[in-house]
Amino acid sequence: MHVDIPSDASPLGATGSGHAGAGRAMAAPTQRRAYPMRLGPLLLVIGILVAGGVTGAAWYWGRTGNSTQDYITAPVARGDLEVTVTATGMLQPVEYVDVGTQVSGQLQDVPVQAGDLVRKGQLVARIDPTTITSKVAADRAGVVNLQAQRRQADAKVESLTAQLADARAKLAFAESEKNRNDALTQRGLISAQQQQTTDAAYTQAQAAVAAAAALRQQGLAEIDAVTAQIEQAQANLKIDETNLGFTNIYAPIDGTVVSIIARVGQTLNATQQAPLIMRIANLDTMTVWAQVSEADVQKLHPGMDAYFTLLGEADQRWKGTLRQVLPTPEIVNSVVLYDALIHVPNPDHVLKVQMTAQVFFVLASAQDALLVPVAALQFGQQAESNRSGRTQGLAGDAGASEPRAQGKGSGAGGGRGGGIGRGRNSNKATNTVLVLANGQYEPRPVTLGVMNRVSAEVLSGVEQGEQVVVGTRVARPVGGVQGQGGGQGQGQGQRQGQL
Repeated sequence: MHVDIPSDASPLGATGSGHAGAGRAMAAPTQRRAYPMRLGPLLLVIGILVAGGVTGAAWYWGRTGNSTQDYITAPVARGDLEVTVTATGMLQPVEYVDVGTQVSGQLQDVPVQAGDLVRKGQLVARIDPTTITSKVAADRAGVVNLQAQRRQADAKVESLTAQLADARAKLAFAESEKNRNDALTQRGLISAQQQQTTDAAYTQAQAAVAAAAALRQQGLAEIDAVTAQIEQAQANLKIDETNLGFTNIYAPIDGTVVSIIARVGQTLNATQQAPLIMRIANLDTMTVWAQVSEADVQKLHPGMDAYFTLLGEADQRWKGTLRQVLPTPEIVNSVVLYDALIHVPNPDHVLKVQMTAQVFFVLASAQDALLVPVAALQFGQQAESNRSGRTQGLAGDAGASEPRAQGKGSGAGGGRGGGIGRGRNSNKATNTVLVLANGQYEPRPVTLGVMNRVSAEVLSGVEQGEQVVVGTRVARPVGGVQGQGGGQGQGQGQRQGQL
């Protein structure tokens, strides 16, 4: 396109006229050359077209969810999985005895040391027996003295018994005389004076029998008293002899001397309670006293499998079974804790008394199972929810689909959900993961088994070695284009946040 302008025309004439077809002054007519328009306006038009195309593409890719992502993946692998309740506990022997003394006195000897193995009936301590030995000797002398008194009382009773027999013989003779004289008196053959004499003799014989009987009864009472004194003295002697035996202290069970409390030369007073000398425990079987919070105690039941680790040996497990949960809790800083007891064999005595244990109660487990990270399930739920949210945004229907969980939107239009809560199907055995297959990322439903906070068992849906998405290094674009209308703006900005 060109314009021929006379040579005497002023360049300002074309622009100053204000006509729509006026342009800049060209070269003199004698040259007759055509100059093209400047490139600035053309480049501006091209730039606008390119920018519009890029913006449209970005809007399209942002809405379809196919924008390029730098995904983080993890392989589907085989392994073991456990669901556990954890607690802290302390080791104690199942069987132990606190050995004390039943008698007072000075601790004379302790022939064993802490850590020694002892057998039932073995001498483990000795109390000074001097005082108790003297009491035993006095008790024995008292018993001998009382036994002598008993013999004297027996002899006296024998004498009184003889006297009573003689009195009874005299009484029988006086009675026969009286009866004979009574008969003669009735016939008038003897005088009244003779009759009175016979009656008096009979009465006297009766009194003598009564007196002899009373003396004999008194002698028998003396025998009873001495006998009682002998029995009491013998009981005291037996007690003191028993106490003398208690000065030698023997092991009540087979076990290990785990601690010695008293020392040789220490005076022990057993008046009100038995002072402790040592503790003997059977370390062949130990008990873990685990303190379980009230939030987890309902999940436990006797007989369930459990294991624990020790400080400094986190890689070694000791296995056992839950024996019982004690019904009375312990309240520590307003926290209610229940004692759960676990029996553990300890034949090598590796486990020591009062060791701290990290206890794991096994609620469920899976061995040699296909495992995926829980993050893959969360990412799969989020990706599926985002796709559902975008579809709802395009339709402009805020109630067209039921949300899976609640999250916050992050933009006025085209926004992505801010929360990644568990989906509505999280309590069921199905879920969704994003799998890398043939260079493409595709959502795939999976059936789940046992799951803890880290990993989940997959029963079907993926194979060993496949890569599942667990996150992104670059976040998805957040609403690059303002939503158009209520359907797109509200749908993508708010509904995508409902996972």
